Amino acid sequence: SSGINAESQSQLETQQVTLETERQKCARHEVNLKLSEGQCEERIREVRTELEMKKQDIARYKTELAVSVKREEALRSESDQDVRLMKFRCEKAERKAYSSQEDLVKDLTSSRDVVMFL
Repeated sequence: SSGINAESQSQLETQQVTLETERQKCARHEVNLKLSEGQCEERIREVRTELEMKKQDIARYKTELAVSVKREEALRSESDQDVRLMKFRCEKAERKAYSSQEDLVKDLTSSRDVVMFL
């Protein structure tokens, strides 16, 4: 009976050592998980910060793009106005030149008639 008892005692001690070893492993694993969790939380904060910065960049780019589009539209409008103004001036110059030519023809015809009458 004492041999069985000693054997049982030995097995119990072995199991207790094994249990304690497993507890220590679990404790280390728990610490590692907490460290990992902390690292993950830190990375999440970093990513959120980066995301917020990217959102701000996008908003700034959108604003810059809208300003550029308005500037381009204004330049096109000015260009269109310049083209219309130039066309108007050319047409006015053509009318003036045509009118001057008509006046010249009238004056020449009138002078010819005067010379022929004399």
